[in-house]
Amino acid sequence: MKKFIAHFISVVFHPSILQLLGYLIIWFFLGDLKRFTPKGIQYLATSILLFTWGIPLLTFMILKLVGQIKSFTLENQQERFIPYMVTALCYFACWRLFVNSHIQGVIAPYTLAAAVVIVFCGVTNFFTKISAHAAGCGGITAFVLFCFMYGGLAEIRWILVAILCITGMVFSARKYLNAHTDQQLLIGYFGGMFVSAITLYLSFVFSL
Repeated sequence: MKKFIAHFISVVFHPSILQLLGYLIIWFFLGDLKRFTPKGIQYLATSILLFTWGIPLLTFMILKLVGQIKSFTLENQQERFIPYMVTALCYFACWRLFVNSHIQGVIAPYTLAAAVVIVFCGVTNFFTKISAHAAGCGGITAFVLFCFMYGGLAEIRWILVAILCITGMVFSARKYLNAHTDQQLLIGYFGGMFVSAITLYLSFVFSL
C-alpha cells in the first residue's frame, strides 16, 4: 500500500504537472488572464499544452518505439539526456513564441525558467542521477517566492505553504521508492530553485 501511494504521488506531482501548476497560479492568482480575450486565452492554453505536453510526449513515444528509452519514467540515468534536451527545446520554443507575440506578464519568464531548469537537469545528470521531481519542486518554489517577494502578492503565501507540503511528499515518495539518494534530491531541489530564481530575475532585468 505504501509503495502504491509513493508511486501515486510521483505520478500526480510529475515535473510536467508541476509546471502546469505554475501556469495555473499565473492565470488564477496573478490575474494575467484578465489581459486576454477568450481567443487569446485559447491561444495561450493551446501553445502551453502543445509545447509542454504534446510534442514532448510524442517524442517520448517515438524514443520508446525505437528503443532509445525503456520506459517513460526514465529510471535509467543514461537514457535521460535526449528526452530532457528535447523537452527543454520545446519550452524554449514556447518562450520564444510568447516573446514574439508580445505577451505581457510573467508567463514568458516562467516558461524560460522552466526550460533552463530542464537543461540544468540534463547537464547535471552526467554527474549524478538528479531528481527531476525535486528540481521541479525547487523551480516552482522559487517562482512563488519571486512573486511573493517582488510582486507584493501576499495572498499567495498559502500557495507557498502548499508547494512546500507537496515538496515534502515528493521527497518522501522518491526516497521510499529508492529512486534517488538524499544528495540527489537536495541537489535537484536547491539547484532547480537557484537556476529558476536567477533566470526569473534576469528575465525581468533584461526584459527577456
